[in-house]
Amino acid sequence: MIFHSHQCIYLSVPKTGSTSIMKAFGLDWSHPDSQLMIHAQDDLNSLPTYFRFATIRNPFDRFISGWKYCDFTKDRSLMDVLTNLPVRELSTKDNDRKTEDFAYRHITITQKMRLFDLNDKLVTNFLVRYENLQSDFNLLCDMISKPRCVLSHENATKREPYRQYFDTEPEAKKLAEEYFHEDLEVFGYCY
Repeated sequence: MIFHSHQCIYLSVPKTGSTSIMKAFGLDWSHPDSQLMIHAQDDLNSLPTYFRFATIRNPFDRFISGWKYCDFTKDRSLMDVLTNLPVRELSTKDNDRKTEDFAYRHITITQKMRLFDLNDKLVTNFLVRYENLQSDFNLLCDMISKPRCVLSHENATKREPYRQYFDTEPEAKKLAEEYFHEDLEVFGYCY
C-alpha cells in the first residue's frame, strides 16, 4: 500500500497487523493504492522511491493465526495443513477466505519471500515487529513525520497461543521449523 501523504510504502504481510496499520493511515483494502504484492520482486521497480516498511511476526505464531483465520484451513488438522500447504491458484476472489489462494497468501508464502528481492536483499527500510506492534509503530511514525496514534486490533483470530498447538504435536513443530527456517533465521525468531 502506498501512502503518498507520508511518502512511504507499506509492504503488507498477512497476519502481522496489516489491517490495523492501514486503518492508522485512514485507508482500507478497497483503496486503489492497496495493490496486492505476493513477493517483493513483483512490482517494486514501478513504485516510487519512498520509505518502505513492513510488519513481521514470529513464523510459528503467524502460521497458527493464518491456519485458524482462513476458512480453507481452519477445520483441518495442524499436521494436515503443514503436510499439504495451500498452493497458489488464480482466483478472481482475492478476499474470499474460503479459497485455497487466500490461504496460500496467508500461510504458505513466507515473510522472506515477501520482503526480499531476487538478489536476496531486504527491500524495506524498517521492520515493525508484531510482538512490539505499538512501540515499533510509534518509532515508524516518528521516522516519517506522522502523528502517533493508538493502533486498533483488527482481524483477531480466536485461538490459543501457538505453543499450545505445537507442544502437543512435536512432528508439526519440526515441519514448521523446516518450512519457515529462513524466516526464523533472517528475522531472528525462535520457538
